[in-house]
Amino acid sequence: MSAVHAPLTGGCLCGSVRYTIAFPPGRTYPPQRITCQCVQCRKHSGALTVHLLCLHPSQISWDTTTATTFQEFQSSPHCFRGFCTRCGSSMTWRKQQQQQQQPGGEPEGEEKEAMIDIFTGTLDAVDATLATPDEQLFCGNAVRGVTDCVAAGRKWVAMRGGEEWTGWD
Repeated sequence: MSAVHAPLTGGCLCGSVRYTIAFPPGRTYPPQRITCQCVQCRKHSGALTVHLLCLHPSQISWDTTTATTFQEFQSSPHCFRGFCTRCGSSMTWRKQQQQQQQPGGEPEGEEKEAMIDIFTGTLDAVDATLATPDEQLFCGNAVRGVTDCVAAGRKWVAMRGGEEWTGWD
């Protein structure tokens, strides 16, 4: 895939939180794409499955004139979910040890190869490339005939690197 790609833009439903995703040389396009069917993603999004883009925090530029309503909730030890406090749009997921460039701020400490997951549904435009997952997580929670129908990507019972999901017995 190409080393440089046009930026992607997105934001929450009410427009209070806006961002731009850059793909400078050295950052792969398309980024890694995953779906998740864990209980926490379901509760956070209100959907049976979520689709995420895995990005380096430096790729994301938050519009600091509008991103004042971005907030994070610690959903489990070491895990944070970002959302808009005005409209409730689910926007991000990250681990605590991963640095995140907060809207209006810079990451603290030394820069690491951390990742932040952006909800694909918050993008202004989505094509088939961005909508096709590389991996599917927590397929053990799949709803037969409903959320098990996406054929693309490697499938895991829970987290990646664990037991592969082979479908229904």
